[in-house]
Amino acid sequence: MNLQILDQLVAAVSAFLEARQTPGMPFGHFSQCAHALAADELSALCVALELWKMLGLPLKDGDLDYAVSRLRQSQHPETGLILDPTWEGRINPEGADKLIHGDSFFTRTAVCALRAWGRRFPRPVACVSQMTTSDLPDRILWNRGGHHRYSIGDFAVLLLHNKELGVAGAGELYQKLVEATESKQDPATGLWLEGDPADALTPSINLTFHTIKFTFNVLNRPLRYPERIVDSCLAASRDNRFYSWKTGYACNDLDLAHVLYSALHYTDHRREEAAGWARERLPMILSVRKPDGGFSFYHDRSMDKHYLLEVSQSKPEGDLWGTLMYMGTIYMMVRIGYPELSVPWSTSEVHKVSHAS
Repeated sequence: MNLQILDQLVAAVSAFLEARQTPGMPFGHFSQCAHALAADELSALCVALELWKMLGLPLKDGDLDYAVSRLRQSQHPETGLILDPTWEGRINPEGADKLIHGDSFFTRTAVCALRAWGRRFPRPVACVSQMTTSDLPDRILWNRGGHHRYSIGDFAVLLLHNKELGVAGAGELYQKLVEATESKQDPATGLWLEGDPADALTPSINLTFHTIKFTFNVLNRPLRYPERIVDSCLAASRDNRFYSWKTGYACNDLDLAHVLYSALHYTDHRREEAAGWARERLPMILSVRKPDGGFSFYHDRSMDKHYLLEVSQSKPEGDLWGTLMYMGTIYMMVRIGYPELSVPWSTSEVHKVSHAS
C-alpha cells in the first residue's frame, strides 16, 4: 500500500461519481448506478453529496444551494421525515407507509448529507419531538440498528437534528439517550448485543456500529471497554458465517472496520493483530473495484434492494452506496494497517467515526 495507489483510487472514484449525474440535469440529480431503476433518486443525491465532500471535489456557484433545496423540499410538512416520489412502484408493500409519511432511515441519510456541508432541514422530526425523557428507555428499540424511527441508529440522528434546531427539551433528551445507551453496553464483549451473548458476535458488531455513530462518536465520547471491543472484532473477523471474504459485502466490511477503528482510538490492545487483519483484507477490497471506477454493494454486483426499496438490476458495476461504504472502509483500514500513510479523502457523516486522537 502506498500513496500512489490511494491517489489513483480518488481519481477513479471521482470519475465514477461524476458519471452518476443524471444526463441533461444540473448538479443535484443522481442515479445509484448505470442500471438503476430510477434515473434521479434522492437517496442517490444524499450519497453523492457525502462522496463529493469526502473527495474534496469542487462545486460551481449555486450547485450546493440547488441540491440542498431539492432535499429540503422533500421533507414532509407534518412528520418532518423525508418523502421521495421515486419510491412509488419500487417499494415492497410492507413499506407502503413510506409513500405517505416518509421514512426514518432515508431521513437519517438526508440529515447526514446536509450535516456534511454544514446545512440542515428546516423542520423538526415530529415523532422525536413527542418523546419524553421518562418515555425514552422503554420506547427505544435497543436491539435494532435502523429502519425504524425508534431504532437506536435512526433515532439518535433524528434527535440530534432536533437538538441542533433548538427544539425545546431535545438537548436533555439527547443527554438521556447517551446515558441510557452507555448502560446497555455489555462489559464482557464491549458490544451492544443482539440476541444471546453466546450466539455469534457478528450481528452485535452491526448493532454496535449503529449505536455508537451518533452517540459516542459524534461527541468524541470515549468508549468503555475498548479492549473487549477489539477482542470481539478480531473474533468476529474469523467468523466464516459473516466476515470471511466469501460471505462479506460492503455493509459487513464497513461495520467491522468502523467498530474496530473506533475502539483503537482508546487502546493499543492487540493493535498489531488488527493491523495485520487490515493489511490482509485491503488488497481483497481493492480487487473488487469495478471497471467503471466505483465499488458495488456486493463484491460481484450492485445493490439490488435498499431495505424495502428496489434499487437496480444488480449488474456487475459500481453503485453509490457500495462506493461510499468501501471508501470509508478503506480509509479506516489504511489508518489501522498503515498509520504512517495520510489518506487523501475524509470519512462520511452518515458513517460517523470518532476524531479522538
